[in-house]
Amino acid sequence: MERILRLPSISGFLVIFALIFLMPRRCGSCYSCFTTPEDRADLCKFVSETLKLHYGFNPGICHQFLQLRFQALNELEISYGQKRHISGLLRGVTQRIKNLKSDDFGAALEKEVDSVIAEVKDIVARNPPKKCKAPCGFQKEARMFKCNTCVEEDCDLPVDCPLVDINAKSGELAIINCKMPFKIPEDISVVWKFASKIRTRDISSFKDIHYGDDLYAAISPARVTIQVHMPVSLKTTMRTS
Repeated sequence: MERILRLPSISGFLVIFALIFLMPRRCGSCYSCFTTPEDRADLCKFVSETLKLHYGFNPGICHQFLQLRFQALNELEISYGQKRHISGLLRGVTQRIKNLKSDDFGAALEKEVDSVIAEVKDIVARNPPKKCKAPCGFQKEARMFKCNTCVEEDCDLPVDCPLVDINAKSGELAIINCKMPFKIPEDISVVWKFASKIRTRDISSFKDIHYGDDLYAAISPARVTIQVHMPVSLKTTMRTS
């Protein structure tokens, strides 16, 4: 017996189609940020073949339907740590829709897309982007992905931190602590540098004096006449398994 698909409800797809033709043209959606043109073409080919008997549904209308539906995610700002999770979720939309088993495919399609949108919103709500911590530094954990531009953005802060004066009494240890207001990766190497009788940010004026993983340095003993600058350079160590 031949299987017959029921028509999508008038309150469903007909309304969506009307919105599609009235909607302003926009460049992509959050869904298109994480999928390729081939992914979307494959999905719309399947959907169009399944719904080809209804309302002249074709790949062009399918692409606009996806764009309209996924605009619900366009204002999201995704934390760096959740980008891969959300990317996998959106790239899996095609297979989820191909796996749908329903006599009313149109309604099932809408429900599945809305389910994905709700999942993405829930992930973002539970894992919001980290806030940038002033005044400086490259803060990878605060990087965010903006759905409306498909672009990653870092903190709008200078990478180099301001100079800090440290005073010590003559004859005592001068302790220097490389403290940051943000989290530092664990797999780093630390390079302490030295320059005498100069106050500058020009890193070429310094020479390397110590390598290791220690974020503390000590000058012993401090003298009244001593004036030194000791910046610290942090380098991430690339590890391969």
